[in-house]
Amino acid sequence: MMSIGQTADGKPFTLPSDAVTQKFAFLAQSGAGKSYAAMKLAEAFLTIGAQIIALDPVGVWWGLRVAADGKKAGFPIAVFGGDYGDLPLPATSGALVADLLVEHRIGAVLDVSAFELPDQRRFVAAFAERFFQAKKRARSPVHLFLEEAQTFAPLRPERDETVMLNRVERLARLGRNYGVGWSVISQRPQEVHTKVRNQAGTLIAMRTIGPHERKAVAEWMNDNATTPADLDLVNDLPTLETGEAHIYSPSFLKISTRIRIGRRQTFDSSATPEDGITTAQPRPLAPADLEALRQAMQQVVQEAEARDPVVLQRKIVQLEKELRAKAKVERVVERVEVPVLQDEQITQLQQAISSLADMGQQLVSVAQDLGTALARVVSSSAPPPVSAPSVSPPEARPTSRHVKPSPAPRRADSDIPQLRAGERRMLETLARRYPLRVTRAQLGTLAGFTPSGGTFGTYFGTLKRAGLIEESSGEIQVTQAGLDYLGYTTPPAPQTTEEILAMWREALRAGERKMLDELVAVYPDSLSREELGTRAGFTVSGGTFGTYLGTLRRNGLVEVDGDQVRASETLFLS
Repeated sequence: MMSIGQTADGKPFTLPSDAVTQKFAFLAQSGAGKSYAAMKLAEAFLTIGAQIIALDPVGVWWGLRVAADGKKAGFPIAVFGGDYGDLPLPATSGALVADLLVEHRIGAVLDVSAFELPDQRRFVAAFAERFFQAKKRARSPVHLFLEEAQTFAPLRPERDETVMLNRVERLARLGRNYGVGWSVISQRPQEVHTKVRNQAGTLIAMRTIGPHERKAVAEWMNDNATTPADLDLVNDLPTLETGEAHIYSPSFLKISTRIRIGRRQTFDSSATPEDGITTAQPRPLAPADLEALRQAMQQVVQEAEARDPVVLQRKIVQLEKELRAKAKVERVVERVEVPVLQDEQITQLQQAISSLADMGQQLVSVAQDLGTALARVVSSSAPPPVSAPSVSPPEARPTSRHVKPSPAPRRADSDIPQLRAGERRMLETLARRYPLRVTRAQLGTLAGFTPSGGTFGTYFGTLKRAGLIEESSGEIQVTQAGLDYLGYTTPPAPQTTEEILAMWREALRAGERKMLDELVAVYPDSLSREELGTRAGFTVSGGTFGTYLGTLRRNGLVEVDGDQVRASETLFLS
């Protein structure tokens, strides 16, 4: 058990060791002692040998390295960045530091207070993503402290904060499955995103006077209170003294009580500076510990470079450059005189070239005559176009139907010409993807033809005149007559959202399915193009992402508004 304070009757208030993987919220106004209380909890975890990591945008958590008297050493926890860091913290090192802390189970303070805001957001986004992925492979207890949590999980994110917020929120929501507990610390709880704030299972509320701050605490209480009497906690918040806290834990500790936070073992670096008082300086890590840390970081750097495709590409380019330089040095150029052609031979070659040119012109003329004759035959013998039922979805929205081939295709109707192998292949390509609509270029590629070639144009014309396919605004779809010709059947329209999604997933390619699934998962919210690309594993600037998004948009599966992409409401039956 770990003591963090005393109850009203002077008894120690203790927490079980599994609190490391629980979720806490320290909420209070400035100066009430919330950071002090959070660092007291961190001391308790460090005392039992647990790993803690503090994301510190204020620059106060280094105090864990100094004893309370400001002279002796505190806990041997690594400090990255800030004014008192053992090692620097570049803004581009988020993923690297995450790998280091997970692989070597190092307790650390990540002081991001010196970063400019864009660099801070980039670092935290990269750290949260890599930390989450790495913990899947290395599950062990660790507690993450988010000082001034509204910095990392803002309720109303700016454009360059969205990726950071999504990654922090996922870590907060799913991290406990891999051993990650956390504490959010905030003097402005109303600005902490509700998807993070409302996940806390234990509230440590200290003096709070502001109406907006108290309202945020009240919202959390309304979602978690088990009895009407518990709601009185909010009314008591303005009366709490500095260092006094009300702990409400309906599920984990099953208590609601007032305590006084105990004295810390380490230096109170979060206290407001006063005149005449010299700030303590943290003692550097022992040389052996610091060298071990540097070696661990170097090992992680080397492993990261070994896996980094950019680094590997640079090495390949360098090796190819060296190889070309070596070949250039070793190559010996030998000039060999060869006899030139005689005048008679040149004359014979010129005559042969002239004859070939004449033959080419004759062949072109014959081919043109054949094409003209064929067009006349086709136009005179082709049956009237079959009037096919319209299957175009209203407002360019996808119809809720899908098709599967029957075991034995029916024989073609007598009024439709017998299709050639290439024409049938094009028709089957469209039928297999029904109800998807494709462009001419896509149909040609999928069926194995050059879209600009004459063969493709001839086959396409035959299918269209026979009413087996239809083209609207440059998009092509098989008609009901085409499905009937191939013997394909259409089951009843889907009756549920799940059936609609299953129909489209079967018709889409793997990458298109992944993008659609990510959009469906957040519906009715939208994702930015950058968020969608990150979630689905594509580079937004790449051609693949644009092609897949175009397919989804063309078939009415998504709605695009500027940079925002949202799943179409037609997928969701009310």
